[in-house]
Amino acid sequence: MRGSDRKILVFDLPAKCFDVSIIAFNEGRQEVLSCNGQSDTGDLHDLDEVLQLTRKPCLQALRDAQIQSTQLDAIDLAGERTQDRRTVQHVEELFGLTPETLFDPEEIVAVGAAIWADFIAQQSG
Repeated sequence: MRGSDRKILVFDLPAKCFDVSIIAFNEGRQEVLSCNGQSDTGDLHDLDEVLQLTRKPCLQALRDAQIQSTQLDAIDLAGERTQDRRTVQHVEELFGLTPETLFDPEEIVAVGAAIWADFIAQQSG
């Protein structure tokens, strides 16, 4: 994942929640451009229903980052529900970009937590 000025969307869909983050990487530094999601997808067992819940937060994350989906360089999938082909298809249709697995799924939670903490720290001054 080398190179400068890359914008990556992280689509994290574990069992009962959803998070989307847009991160800019430039010369070894990262900046969280936006975060959104749903803290509880409830007891929905139908993946298609859950995927519909992700649409609004994803579009809001793009608006908050002030970018279009065509400006994304990559989409990283994380979370157990992203292994389903329906999730991959949903992400492709939503963003027009084939998602990848750029990060180790076991480490992405720790990385995401660190980035989120940095984001919160920046927002609070």
